[in-house]
Amino acid sequence: MVSIPARQTSKAAGWSRRTAAFSLVLLLTVFVGHRFDLVETPVFLW
Repeated sequence: MVSIPARQTSKAAGWSRRTAAFSLVLLLTVFVGHRFDLVETPVFLW
């Protein structure tokens, strides 16, 4: 049976995933803050 070697990824790909996860959490936090009037609309859009 032929074994499939593990796929190698670069360090940049790992950092890209971390940055994407952080930006998603930040976006959700801002959405919730805007929904409950903790963040004003101009600040939210800028």
